[in-house]
Formats: sequence, C-alpha cells, structure tokens
Amino acid sequence: MYLPHHYQAQDDTLPIAEETQGRSDLGLPDDGFVFCAINNTYKISPNEFDIWMRLLHQVERSVLWLSENNIWAKESLVKEAKSRGISEDRLVFAPSFTMRVPQRAMHCGPDCQ
Repeated sequence: MYLPHHYQAQDDTLPIAEETQGRSDLGLPDDGFVFCAINNTYKISPNEFDIWMRLLHQVERSVLWLSENNIWAKESLVKEAKSRGISEDRLVFAPSFTMRVPQRAMHCGPDCQ
C-alpha cells in the first residue's frame, strides 16, 4: 500500500520473532479487515478518531487495532466509539509492548497500518 507523505522509521537490524502469531492469537478476526494504529494513545486526536470511526462505519466486518497504553484511555476510546455508533467489539486493544521484537511480530495481523 502506498501512503504519500507518510514516514515510518524502520530498523531492519532488529530480529523478527521466529514464531508468527495468527490473527486470532492476537484477538483479531480471521475474516475481517483490520485497521491498525499501534501508537501511544495520547497521539490520538478527535480528528483522527473521527476518521477511524467513519472507516469502521463504511467497511463491514472491520476492526480498529489500538495499543492499550492505560485503562483510562481505553475506557475513553470505547466511550467515544459508542457515542459514534461503533460497538465496543470493533475496537481491539493490543497489550502495550515494551520490547520491539514482539511489536514487530505484530505486523502479521493488520491489513492497513
């Protein structure tokens, strides 16, 4: 996928986990479309969140995969999604990783990052 004006820092010297996980192992649907935004939750503005919610409305069986940085952010994001007509089960929260190797292994799950 080509994303103009997008920057993603990569370090190809980091190893990728030997065992890849399937989507269901990560709490993701096997047959749906997975949008991914594994960032610190403080980076999520209302503008981005509105865009994500519109995408979830438009793409059937899609979910948004977010990082679970803290319980307060998770509760707030779920509340905001519900207020926009998106059910809680369409937000999937990944545990916050402190090591980059497991995080890199997560890249097998999403369709769009």
